[in-house]
Amino acid sequence: MKSAGGALVDREFITVVSTRTVDEILLSDGSPHRRPGGPAFYIGAALRRLEFPYLLISGMRPLVRALTGVDGEEYVIPAIPTIALPERLAGKAAILSPIIAEIDAGRVPPVVGLLAVDIQGFVREPGVSSARVSRRFDLPDLIQRSDIVKGGERELALLGPRTREALAGTTVVETHGRMGADIHDRGRTVRVAGPVVGGADSIGAGDNFLAAYVVAVIRGQDRFEAGQFAADFTSRWLGGRGSRD
Repeated sequence: MKSAGGALVDREFITVVSTRTVDEILLSDGSPHRRPGGPAFYIGAALRRLEFPYLLISGMRPLVRALTGVDGEEYVIPAIPTIALPERLAGKAAILSPIIAEIDAGRVPPVVGLLAVDIQGFVREPGVSSARVSRRFDLPDLIQRSDIVKGGERELALLGPRTREALAGTTVVETHGRMGADIHDRGRTVRVAGPVVGGADSIGAGDNFLAAYVVAVIRGQDRFEAGQFAADFTSRWLGGRGSRD
């Protein structure tokens, strides 16, 4: 366990439970290139830009193959050990963002603040391209405890019926890549615009969106205003990506 992003004072911080990875991507000439990645990496960087302190709880750092598919990025991830968790998750919020079920959905400890869950890592299978997973996954108990649930359209479609029913009691951030995101809350849906940015590499965009969304909610924006704030924040990050990678 380690802290980052500044001193943790009076619980004014976010606990992030996630994984850093080494991402292997193919360059335009077909040669492989490795770089730091994973939701822990991108969420942490986003929270630093947002000047919001955070505490990271993580485990091993696996090698992940990132592929560009017809519908965006696809990932092939090996099985990794479960992350050891403390007796409670403190802070203004806890963000759970696994990559391959390294967070046990049935053993998440009590959460002091908001609970935000990215379902992407709960609906994957080790060694299988993320775009080819077809079975259903059920985690209704975790979703019932959540305040915010984020997932892509395809990821949400992989949830079993009990879990989909549980989504009605939370704010669902349904992302559509460059097409934006739908914020579903209390029977109302609002679409926020997606980033208008050149280039095909959008790895980490969803992690930036979730980090910004949670911070906006903590800072007092309503669930729909927070969506546009997160979209604008992510768009600016993508716009400057070429100068960083």
